[in-house]
Amino acid sequence: MQRRTLHKGVIEHLFKLYKTLFIKKTAKPNKKMKKLLILMLGVTLLAGCEPKKKGNSDKLASEVRYDSLLQAFEQSKNESGDLIETMNQIEAGFEELTEVEGTVNQIKEGGVTSANRERIIQMMAQLQQTMKLNKERIAELEEQLRVAQQADPKLREATEKKIQNYETLLAQKESSIAALMAELKRKDATIAQKEAEITDLSVKNTDLTTRNADLHAKNEELGAKNTELGQKNDELASQNRAKDATIAANKEDIASKAKTIANQDQAMHTAYYVFGTKRELKAQHILEDGQVMRSKNMNQDYFTKIDLRVTKTIKLYSKKAQIYTNHPAGSYTLDKDEQGQYTLRITDPQRFWSASRYLVVMVK
Repeated sequence: MQRRTLHKGVIEHLFKLYKTLFIKKTAKPNKKMKKLLILMLGVTLLAGCEPKKKGNSDKLASEVRYDSLLQAFEQSKNESGDLIETMNQIEAGFEELTEVEGTVNQIKEGGVTSANRERIIQMMAQLQQTMKLNKERIAELEEQLRVAQQADPKLREATEKKIQNYETLLAQKESSIAALMAELKRKDATIAQKEAEITDLSVKNTDLTTRNADLHAKNEELGAKNTELGQKNDELASQNRAKDATIAANKEDIASKAKTIANQDQAMHTAYYVFGTKRELKAQHILEDGQVMRSKNMNQDYFTKIDLRVTKTIKLYSKKAQIYTNHPAGSYTLDKDEQGQYTLRITDPQRFWSASRYLVVMVK
């Protein structure tokens, strides 16, 4: 009865191990462990089927072997389970590292800002904490492997390779995380610089806003002054128009007076002369009944108009000449040229024209 109870307990242990190694998702059994389980199950069944005719000594030896085997199996199961559980924790840690690192990179590609900076700092702290835990778990796995006596050899070999892979992967993660932290520090410096620039720009903007308000107030003041100046300018323009009208009238008056003066001046210095034969002078009623310029029918247009200040010589184109009008002696001369023709030269215009502004010369 006791043997059957023991046999039943062994089978229950074997099924528990089966569930641990084959049914649980976290377990990763190999072929060696499968063979070991089948061997243990076979031994258990054989032990339960031994003939009852054997002696008590054989029975006792069989029970001792069975107990030793069961103890070794329990130890192997526990050691293997611990190794697998630790490796699963390490794998989960690396998965967490990859996921968090990917999230940080995604945020970084979108642009590190002061808004998401705090979240990145928290995730970087999470990365460092997970790295620390994985280092401790790898050290724990190495210690478990060192003290394991009954663990499956294949599992031991696989665990050793896993540890090497973990250490390599851990070094890679440390390198990538260090590079990521360095890049984030640079971005932090850039953000700090940008924030300083923004603060500086904000101060400048405030200053400019204040200045703009001052300028606006001054502009309004200048606008009021400009309106006042505009009104004064309109008044001045009106006054100027009145002055311009006065000036124009004055100019017109001055021009009229200047013209009058010019005419008067011209009249004051205007003289007339005529020369011709006796017949010609009579024909123009300049000489009539032995008198000069007495006839009302005298042709005034026959005379030549001159400026006495300018005309000083008059060519007579004749070898004989007689002055009929009154002109002081000594104020003129009658000179002959090479052909013997006379030219009247006025040597003193003021005296010459003082008695008469008309000159009549008869020529032959």
